[in-house]
Amino acid sequence: MKRYIKSVKYIFAMSTPRAKALESIDRYADTFTKHLIKCVVFQNSTNDLEHWILELSNYLDFANSFTIKPSNKKLKASDYEDTLFGYLGTTASDAKQMLKMFKFDCGKDYPEFDITNELVKKTYSVFQAILHKVLPILSSKNDWDTEDFAALLHNILK
Repeated sequence: MKRYIKSVKYIFAMSTPRAKALESIDRYADTFTKHLIKCVVFQNSTNDLEHWILELSNYLDFANSFTIKPSNKKLKASDYEDTLFGYLGTTASDAKQMLKMFKFDCGKDYPEFDITNELVKKTYSVFQAILHKVLPILSSKNDWDTEDFAALLHNILK
């Protein structure tokens, strides 16, 4: 076990077998995507934006905390693309499909919304911004925490 110091805060980290880390991260992929869609679709119209950003930041902080046995390295960017970001897709049509699935799965719990071309473009743009900004962070050793990820998400989602 290694101890990292960030300012006066102690962070204890232990390397994990790669398969176990991927399984743990993958467990939150669907929820991560749904929260991201809520941020894009509803913004703060339901007064939940801060809550959703906090949840997303917690997921990112959790994913960022893993180092892999035996050499204490970070997961590769492709590992995160296949797990936590697996539902984001790579095209605007993927974003449209995720919006449709969200509406079908969660529509009764949230205000009605139309899936317009503008919304699809915005969703795709946010998905891509998250991938391009967050993947390099997650796949390299760093001292990012929930607050750092929240600030980044605020910048992307504004």
